[in-house]
Amino acid sequence: MTASRDPDQLIHAYFDEGPDELPDPVYDAVRDRIEQTRQRADHGPWRTFLMSRTMQYGLAAAAVVVVAIIGFQALDGGPTAGGSPSAQPSATATAPSSTADYGVDAFLAARVAGEGAEQYLSDPDAEVPLLYATTSGAPYDRAEFEPVVGIEWPYGWLGFKVRLFAGDPVVEQLIFKGRDGPPWLEYQPDGFGTEIPPTTENGQAMAMPYTYFDGQVTLQAAHPWIFPAPNTYPNPFGRLIPEGPGVPPTTDGGERHDGWDSLVLTADPALAGPGCQADPEIANAAALAEAIRSNPDLGATAPLSVRVGGAEALMMDVVIAAGATISVPADAQGNVCSNGLASFVLEQSAVGSSISVANGVATGKATGDWMRLYLFDAPEGSSMRILAIAIVAPESRFERAVDAAAPIVDSVEFHVP
Repeated sequence: MTASRDPDQLIHAYFDEGPDELPDPVYDAVRDRIEQTRQRADHGPWRTFLMSRTMQYGLAAAAVVVVAIIGFQALDGGPTAGGSPSAQPSATATAPSSTADYGVDAFLAARVAGEGAEQYLSDPDAEVPLLYATTSGAPYDRAEFEPVVGIEWPYGWLGFKVRLFAGDPVVEQLIFKGRDGPPWLEYQPDGFGTEIPPTTENGQAMAMPYTYFDGQVTLQAAHPWIFPAPNTYPNPFGRLIPEGPGVPPTTDGGERHDGWDSLVLTADPALAGPGCQADPEIANAAALAEAIRSNPDLGATAPLSVRVGGAEALMMDVVIAAGATISVPADAQGNVCSNGLASFVLEQSAVGSSISVANGVATGKATGDWMRLYLFDAPEGSSMRILAIAIVAPESRFERAVDAAAPIVDSVEFHVP
């Protein structure tokens, strides 16, 4: 009996009995023909758009239909898609773009597909925020990327700005071509400290959680702040990226003092010494505020009762003229105590020449920076009595620093062990 030559029946038979997946050469040939649109962009000369999952499934099905028809024609002895019956079908090799070599397109395709993106990271265990979905859990349906030009990234890395769409929500991230690979890609939580946020959702920088003091204090901070990893320094702190375009990338945001303002957390701060131990007579935030207010070196304003997040606090400003002589606590080795409250506004750029230490007290000159203080009574059962948060910046940048720190201060929560 002659087999049916009806194309519809052949196609149905192919789907019913054929392979579940396209052979690799066919898939590669179809992918080579996928049109990628490029256009001018803010951060680079072009942009690559990836298909949504629906489009991918549709084109894959269409490719199967084409293969089935071509196979039918070839078996029938008729002309093939390439020309005469004797012609052998061939695919024209297309050199991949330099960006494709780094795996950015495949990385985004995997994120849209919902799995497998980790294999394109230099460290597959590295945390990439919103890897497969938005904060609401909506999966991505398409993605695009563009190179970030005009910035010399550390280590010779290349930067890419990627966008992932889930309907209206848009997630934007900085992704880097990092160490020699493959795999190629890196995500830096601080974005190397430029004006470009590492991750945004609908234009808002994504806040990251931080835990300090053995889990007793948590907070959330977003760009333009950089917070070193917990336990990196004696006092938890963050640095505020300077305002304006053209901020060069850095790998030492935690060490910067040239225009980088700070937010510092201190448990049971010490005042004038001697030594780094907090005064045992200062048992709560009100007593500490009174001690600060009565210290003539500190030039503090009267404390105001405020509610910060879910906790009560006292807020006050400390303003010391640049070059004024101040004293701060020091340890037995002559080092300025990290928990010394006035240490944050002590000029320490020339330790050993501009600072003298005697009997557990370091004396030096004030930087002239202003300081906004928030003083909290820690919950009963905590290992600390008082938590102090200090926002430190010159007068010219003080308002910006205080405004930028407000969401961080509001996010502070206490957790009793």
